[in-house]
Amino acid sequence: MTYGPPMASADGEPDLGEDLEALAASAASARDEAVERAARDQHGIVHTPAAICRYVLRRADAGLRAQGLAGLADPTLTIVDPAVGTGAFLASARALGATGRLIGIDRDPAAIEAAKGVLDGAELQVRDTLASLPSLDGPVLVVGNPPWVGGWAKGVEERSLSDELLQDFRLELDGSPLEERKIGVLSDAYVRFLRWSAEVVLRAGGGAIALVTNGSYLDGPVHRGVRAFLWSRFRSIEVTDLGGSSLVARDGERDENVFGVRPSVAVSVAVHAGEGRGATVTHARLRGRAEEKLAALDANEVPHAPVRPEPPMLFFVPTGEAFPDGWLSLPELFPFHREGVQTNRDDVVVAPDRATLLGRMQAFALALRRLDLEKIERGQSHYDPEVARDVVRQALERDPEGASWIRPLAYRPFDTQAFVTLRPLCHRPRPALARAMDHGGWALLSVRKDRGEKAWRHVAATRHLVDNCYFSSRSSCRTRAFPAHTPDGEPNLSEKGVAAFGDRDRAAAVALAVLSAPSYQERFGDALRRDYPRIPIEGDALEALIPLGSALAEVFESAGEVVLELGHRKVTGPARLAELWGECDAQVRLLLADH
Repeated sequence: MTYGPPMASADGEPDLGEDLEALAASAASARDEAVERAARDQHGIVHTPAAICRYVLRRADAGLRAQGLAGLADPTLTIVDPAVGTGAFLASARALGATGRLIGIDRDPAAIEAAKGVLDGAELQVRDTLASLPSLDGPVLVVGNPPWVGGWAKGVEERSLSDELLQDFRLELDGSPLEERKIGVLSDAYVRFLRWSAEVVLRAGGGAIALVTNGSYLDGPVHRGVRAFLWSRFRSIEVTDLGGSSLVARDGERDENVFGVRPSVAVSVAVHAGEGRGATVTHARLRGRAEEKLAALDANEVPHAPVRPEPPMLFFVPTGEAFPDGWLSLPELFPFHREGVQTNRDDVVVAPDRATLLGRMQAFALALRRLDLEKIERGQSHYDPEVARDVVRQALERDPEGASWIRPLAYRPFDTQAFVTLRPLCHRPRPALARAMDHGGWALLSVRKDRGEKAWRHVAATRHLVDNCYFSSRSSCRTRAFPAHTPDGEPNLSEKGVAAFGDRDRAAAVALAVLSAPSYQERFGDALRRDYPRIPIEGDALEALIPLGSALAEVFESAGEVVLELGHRKVTGPARLAELWGECDAQVRLLLADH
């Protein structure tokens, strides 16, 4: 896509626009001082610098023009900011020559009052944006920076419209429902605002959305319905990935966030210009310090390159080599799987042995004041220490030795601890996974995705329950267990798995051996970061991998003093593990030669 020069006012003097942007920035600073930090965090209030506002609007102008529509200067263009705040985006729109109708919506009366001091003549409304859709004739440009919070409007009756619109984001490209157990991320605030914005433009019959949002939707596997909806209904989609996530592992390169929020940041411009299927998608990625990114945006010097989204995932980012057709994902082989244990209170409910934990729980039940109990004596919105104390007392009465409620935990690679399984002390003890593990056998451990930039090494085995931070403390890389049995005691293997491997242990051994091979990890590193690992189900080398995988599973129960890397962690383990990785690699190279 070509880039036009920065727009200016009709007489070439930018002073008026600069004054408006300065007023908006001053109002934003005053709002930050007036609103307590806790309230800003609760409502996801993040003010947008003029450099970002101008960039977003310039990209929207270029996108509209590229699709044969008039740009910002079109007097018939309506520009809507659904989370207007103190008016930064609409002020920049005026500064860049917008002459049409300006509409700003916010549910904070103080923000709207501040915006009135900046935007003379704009239509500024105090209301809940997501509760209704404006009736607007095209072209319409929806622009802005929606709230940076998750779980917006859950269970609120007034948001029924938003809930209804979100159903479109929960469908595959072919219209079938997403087969996902956890779709909570599709209710985050930015996802709701993205769907609302798309609907406004689609109903108007033409225009664009140009939003600054969480960048997770660009390649999140659960977000594929979001991408499918946008890709199938808009003509062009331009993504500027500003990165800066603190939730992923970096490989030494500095990558600051332009807002200071935890998720990555993305600018998305999607243009609708009549019917069409299969948008053209372009992508750019900025790295480095925040001031460097802002300077590049302000200069409008961000080169984009085309990407080709492929069903079913339709990633809006460049991707590496995909897994070959016919390979099966871990869930396709092992239908029962769960994320690992999440205690939320490791310092208290995890210890090297049962005796230490039992003494700690006895002291907690007696309400003794001890330093190692301070964290579980503090009440939280989802945790009442008195309720927890009563649960522990009842557990001690039933089982004074803790044999039934203190279990071994594969806490970290080659580090087995003990943990208290009682809710609410342990936030997510994974009882279904515990029942499955009680039937014996070892669980294959891996992850669904890892958006980090370090080499993928996320595979192991254990005979115990596993902590969800086994491989990494990053929330974007949670450990998942694929046990030998289902909670009912049936072999945990699909019909496809039975047809390919015969039984679960053979299938799991092949999977462990394949995933452990460095050549596999390197070749499919990009695919491994985006969704579940996949393995081949036919090939002459598969049979030779079965004893190697079985040996690997046993080695993970051993100790050693050799420094190894597993997931994002450096650990000490047995030298035999590295030797087995090499033996697996020799066989997997033969296997990959056929693909």
